[in-house]
Order: sequence, then structure tokens, then C-alpha cells
Amino acid sequence: MASNVFGGRKGFISIATASSVSVAKFGALKDWELNVTVNNIAVSHQDSSAWTERLTGTRDWTFRAAMVWLSTAATHKQSQLRSMMSSGKRNWFTFRNSTGTGTTGSQAFKGWGFLKNWKWNGNVDDVQLFDVEVEADGKITEATS
Repeated sequence: MASNVFGGRKGFISIATASSVSVAKFGALKDWELNVTVNNIAVSHQDSSAWTERLTGTRDWTFRAAMVWLSTAATHKQSQLRSMMSSGKRNWFTFRNSTGTGTTGSQAFKGWGFLKNWKWNGNVDDVQLFDVEVEADGKITEATS
């Protein structure tokens, strides 16, 4: 029976030109990091007794992943990735940490973003890998399935 080259559950990243259209997978996750930050605003007033109080400020997110390069079949959109670097257009990204369902389900993080960095690497005796980094353009939402 065939098994995955890498242990763990297979997650993936997909892209689309709008949130309402079908997405196309372009990589299977090997290593990933989703970073969400909140830039709080420090405030102080006479009633705070010189202690800093904070208001919620702006939020931001980035996503970085090392991925296994999927085949160049029509169902996988590496060519779309390459064109994103030159076009500078924002895209709808879905990051799914697993393909599990039911009680072993996965989380999907979705949102608009810009491709910030893309690196393709590997050697002739192994799978090809690539690294990708996405910067937010608006909020990120989470869904389980």
C-alpha cells in the first residue's frame, strides 16, 4: 500500500481570484506558520493612575510555508503562482492544515492576500520543494470541516 513521503497529515494551500469561485491547489504543506498580530494602542488618562491601558488596534496576518511541489497537471496551478509575482494582484488564499474530516477535522484559514515571496528548490534525486510567503490584505477567517 502506498503511503505519504512525509509523515503527518497532508495540508495544502489553494488560490482563487475571488472568494466565491472554486480554488486550485498549488502545494502540499510540509512545514507552515500562520502569524496573526494585534497592534494595540497604548493610552493613558488621569483615572489610570499612570498605568498604561490599551485599546485594540489594527490586526495583521502573514502565512509562510515550505511545500512539496505538486505535479504540473491542470489541477495544480504553479503557473498561476508565477504570474502572481509579476502581476502584483491580490488573490483569495485558503490554507488547510490537514485533509482530515469529522472528529479529526482540519482548520481552514481563508483571506485575501498578496504573494510576498516564492522560492523553488530541490535536487534531481528527491521531491521538489518550494517556499511561499503571503501577506494579508484584510481579515483572515477560520473554519473547521
